[in-house]
Amino acid sequence: MLWASITTVAGFLIWANWAELDTITRAGGQVIVSSRNQVIQAPDGGVLESMLVREGDKVKRGQVLFRFDQTRAGAGHKESQAKAAALRAAVARLQAEVFGGEPRFKGLSGFPELQANQRALFNRRQAAIQEEVAALERSLALVKSELDMNLPLLKSGDVSRAEVLKLQRQVAEVQGQITNRRNKYFQDAQTDLAKAQE
Repeated sequence: MLWASITTVAGFLIWANWAELDTITRAGGQVIVSSRNQVIQAPDGGVLESMLVREGDKVKRGQVLFRFDQTRAGAGHKESQAKAAALRAAVARLQAEVFGGEPRFKGLSGFPELQANQRALFNRRQAAIQEEVAALERSLALVKSELDMNLPLLKSGDVSRAEVLKLQRQVAEVQGQITNRRNKYFQDAQTDLAKAQE
């Protein structure tokens, strides 16, 4: 009997090793068509205020599906409007500096503080250049006066020609400084205007 049991078990193991059986597995499932599902993505992120549809609902083209909280979007919009207005105000000021006249803040009536700041900056810059040029012109007047006093003395021989040439050179230098200062002011304004308009 022992031999019969061993032979049966060995035969079963040999058969199990070499035999092939078909298996059947049963499970429930659902076919989902991927072409009917659409991925929805907002171009700008935000906080979802309300969802107007549920999963599985049929929707039509153009139907509103979600509403986003407008607080963040509204703040971003106002911030970008303020930046654009500040840039337009700076451009108006720089154009007035380059082309002369007073700044004209067209389309900026909603931003009186920006207008006031740019007008104050315009006035400060105008006053600064006028002060610098006025100081140079006073210096020029003094050097010219000294030159005018020395010209008759040159004819009488009381002053050397070198002294008169030195005064003439000083007159030319101060005139050059006045021209250079005005040119630098306009060049700086033109450079700033070009940058602001980019």
